Amino acid sequence: AGVVHNAGVICLHVGVRDALGPAVGGALAAADLVVAAPVSLPRSRNSAGLEELLREWRIDAGAEVLIASGVGEALAALSSQLEPRDSVLVTGSCFMVAEVLYKLGFRDLEQTRGLRPAGPVLAAACGRTDDVPGGAE
Repeated sequence: AGVVHNAGVICLHVGVRDALGPAVGGALAAADLVVAAPVSLPRSRNSAGLEELLREWRIDAGAEVLIASGVGEALAALSSQLEPRDSVLVTGSCFMVAEVLYKLGFRDLEQTRGLRPAGPVLAAACGRTDDVPGGAE
């Protein structure tokens, strides 16, 4: 999963083999921060594969890059990086979206229909109890 921290938007993206093209890399290259992690799926790129892909896409040229061991670690890193006006966008394959929603505690699709403040949702999912910037949704 990759996290994009740019213009108030953070984007978590997936690394399933052959699911993403260079256009995604172009979008991520404009980010300030990219956090990458494999999803819990055998055909997902591993951390080394994600690092190589981000290098191919030249993400490391303009963005800070963090490689996490899994989605939970990526969400924890994201939680610690949130600014009050940040939003979280999960994109990539349906496997990434499903794993992120599950780790955030969503068990019913209807729960995902509305916007929620990113800070408190991630903090709760990561077990943080400190003051969390909860600005944007």
